[in-house]
Order: sequence, then structure tokens, then C-alpha cells
Amino acid sequence: MYNVATRGPFKGLNPRVAPLALMLVVIIALLGVYRTEQLGAVVGDARAFVTPLLEWYYVVVMAFFLVMVIWLGVGRYKNVRLGRDDEVPEFTTLSWLSMLFAAGMGVGLLFWAVAEPLSHYGGNPFLIDNGDQAAAADMSMFWSSENGHPSKQRPFPTPGG
Repeated sequence: MYNVATRGPFKGLNPRVAPLALMLVVIIALLGVYRTEQLGAVVGDARAFVTPLLEWYYVVVMAFFLVMVIWLGVGRYKNVRLGRDDEVPEFTTLSWLSMLFAAGMGVGLLFWAVAEPLSHYGGNPFLIDNGDQAAAADMSMFWSSENGHPSKQRPFPTPGG
């Protein structure tokens, strides 16, 4: 790496980029604390602008991951060894697949077990139309449980997915 601080509070980081990034994070955090409504409006407007532009991108990337995983699994690279030719793998294929699946499901469960029902509850038509909080909570949990379909499982076999 080039231009990396060797001492001080930003040791191991770029001395020009790290302080600017830290200041940006602190400014956004302070705006979130003291100007909550204004920051919410700006972030909402930015999201409303960016979301329609990137919806197609997300679909294309997930389709690419699916094709890539299938291609790597059945193509000419399916027998590539990650190590020396004389080494025996530490884990079997089934163990690797189990670990990848467990890691992906663990991340998904830890984050989305709370975030997804809350996101469905926030924009729920039962809550908006007639204020029925119990029906809104029930429907948000139903929608959350219905979202475990295979299209969500595509990125789990890819590293970092």
C-alpha cells in the first residue's frame, strides 16, 4: 500500500482519507442527533432518487451470482484445488456447503429476524388504513415468513454474499 501512516491515531490508514471520513461520519452522526427531521428528509429524498435507478442492478447482480455459482460448480473449474496438489482438504464438500449455508443463514437471521418484520410493520396498510396494530403485526410476521424463497438463497454460496 502506498501513502499509509506509520504512526499516530491513523496508523495503517491513508492520512488524507481517514480524517476526512471520520469528520464525515461525525457530522452525519451529529446531524442525526440534533437535526433528526432534516437529516431524515434528505436521506429519504436521496433514497427515493437512487432506489429506482438501482433496482434493475440488484436483480442483475443476483442473477449473475446464480449463474456464476452454477458455472463454477459444474464447469471446468469444479476440480480446482485451493492448496498444494499433495494436500488433503481439511473439510469435506458437504462440510463446506454446510458451513457456507450456516454462515449465510446466520447473518440473515441475525439481521433480518428483526429488521424485516419492522420494515413490513412500518409500511403496513392495516396500520395506515384503520390503525389496527394487532392485524398489522400479524401481517408483517406473515410477510416476513413468506420471504424465505430460493431467490434469497442465491448469494450464500458466493464468498462475501
